[in-house]
Amino acid sequence: MKAAPYSLPKLGGAYMVSAHLTLRGRFLLRQYDQLKRDQSSLIVRPTDERILGAGDLSSIGSEDDNVHWFVAQEPSHTFDMIITGLDPRHEPAFEIFNLDMNRAVDIGDGRLKAPRIGVEEALATYG
Repeated sequence: MKAAPYSLPKLGGAYMVSAHLTLRGRFLLRQYDQLKRDQSSLIVRPTDERILGAGDLSSIGSEDDNVHWFVAQEPSHTFDMIITGLDPRHEPAFEIFNLDMNRAVDIGDGRLKAPRIGVEEALATYG
């Protein structure tokens, strides 16, 4: 693991929910509502920004707060629970979108347009 701050790449999801319990350390949490997506980008609106410490819980929903970004402020660990397949009509059972929030463009009304990036680029940039 890289020295702090270490970042879990920014990601959004579809057809899934997750919960994340901070076990050790501190994270800067940033959450967003996913308003629209296409093949190259997501339009999001910030909903929360706070420091999480041991015992704090965060979650992403299928409708709200469905994009999150954790930045470790020191060596940190989480316990994660992910539930997929919320829409049995959708295949695959879930989708994850890595985002490059450093290249997000402010499009007004508190909305940001963030480009989608691949896993390798996300890890190289943020991980």
